[in-house]
Amino acid sequence: MVTSLDPVVDSPAVEADFQPTPKISQALRAGSVAVAGQICGCFYDRASNQACALGAIFIGAGLDPTLLDHPPEYTGAFADVFGVLAHVYPQLKQTLWIDGCSVMLYHAIMIHNDSRGWSFEKIAEWLEERLY
Repeated sequence: MVTSLDPVVDSPAVEADFQPTPKISQALRAGSVAVAGQICGCFYDRASNQACALGAIFIGAGLDPTLLDHPPEYTGAFADVFGVLAHVYPQLKQTLWIDGCSVMLYHAIMIHNDSRGWSFEKIAEWLEERLY
């Protein structure tokens, strides 16, 4: 198992441990089966094991769900979680048009989850249509 970000040249261990990052839609689907349900307004609720679409993507990408745990009064939670997700999926910062407005992809996912009440699967299909 690779335990460091130090460069390793021609290492069979690196090749054996390499797992390609899933597409965003694949991570969403994987995360959706790892949680008990879908919620709005927060990334992940450990007590009920429910997540929003971005939380499910986080979990489905193999990231540690304990990083999603923040007390409600902690206002930096979004920046922390988005920073990790954007490192894994830089395309979340790409701009697209939703209803005549320019928004980043991560915000569009939030809109579909929180405002429109789309299911994980409908969001995953929408992402696939856009090759994410």
